[in-house]
Amino acid sequence: SFLNILQLIGWTAIMVIICARAGDEILRALFGFSSPRLLLFVAGLVSTFWAFLETPWWKWMERVAVIALAGLSGVMTFVALQQVSFGELLRLRGEGSLPWGAGFDLVVAMPISWLPLVADYTRFARNTRGAFWGTWWGYFVASSWMYTVGLVSALTTGRTDPLPAMVVLGLGSIALAIVLFSTFTTTFLDIYSAAVSLLNVLPRFRQKIAVALFGALGTLLALVFPMERYESFLFLIGAVFVPLFGVVLVDYFMVRRRKAQPEELYDKCPPIVREALVSWILGVGVYTLFLRVFPGFGASVPSFLAAGGLYWVWRRRKGAWS
Repeated sequence: SFLNILQLIGWTAIMVIICARAGDEILRALFGFSSPRLLLFVAGLVSTFWAFLETPWWKWMERVAVIALAGLSGVMTFVALQQVSFGELLRLRGEGSLPWGAGFDLVVAMPISWLPLVADYTRFARNTRGAFWGTWWGYFVASSWMYTVGLVSALTTGRTDPLPAMVVLGLGSIALAIVLFSTFTTTFLDIYSAAVSLLNVLPRFRQKIAVALFGALGTLLALVFPMERYESFLFLIGAVFVPLFGVVLVDYFMVRRRKAQPEELYDKCPPIVREALVSWILGVGVYTLFLRVFPGFGASVPSFLAAGGLYWVWRRRKGAWS
């Protein structure tokens, strides 16, 4: 929970920055006015307020945001593809500054960072089947599409930041307004889930106070967060959470054989499981080693296998001894 809180404060800062930049682009286009710092505070305040709202409001706003953003993405995809032919796209070659393995690790870090948040929202699902497939298809389709749109837009406009790319593609202030609204509906997830993670550790802590606290911390961090080090933030997330879920998944599917009961994970479970902790630390070390020494190979898979493998062997031997 503590690690999840830290990463969510970081994500809150990043999303607040993106939101403020979109708002600043709109103000400059419409009124010739620019105040990034003021907009950072406004973005943080609105996102925190969003997290205070009740579940029915979330459903309505998320539906509006998803439909609007999907429409914008469709238009952006169409406009970007008009700038260059499919054959030209296939002939383009990367500059090679980012090894393939490191790029793969960045892609893995994105979903792995959201994995601890899933249960905060799938608990509202009607059944487990819908919760699983809704999450899987929703993330897979949306992410694959967005990676494609981002790649094509960057190649056709020469801009790696999507906000200036929208301006270059002629999508204008309406598109930026949709991004602004959609960013609010995403940022509140970080703030709310950070509060939920804190309640896991301190169940008597008031949720609304936790929401206000993490909204404020994320906004303050946004004032100093170096967006040019965004990739380093993703690598840090990967180093922490990839081996962690290597242990979690092995424990559930291979050790407990999908028969874990809630009381086994809480009342009957010790505060620190030595096998899990040591396996996770090993996985973090393997990730760091491969990222620095073998970046072309990738660090996610070796880290996942090392942590999960050690935990599985350790638990099997412990079971045999007992």
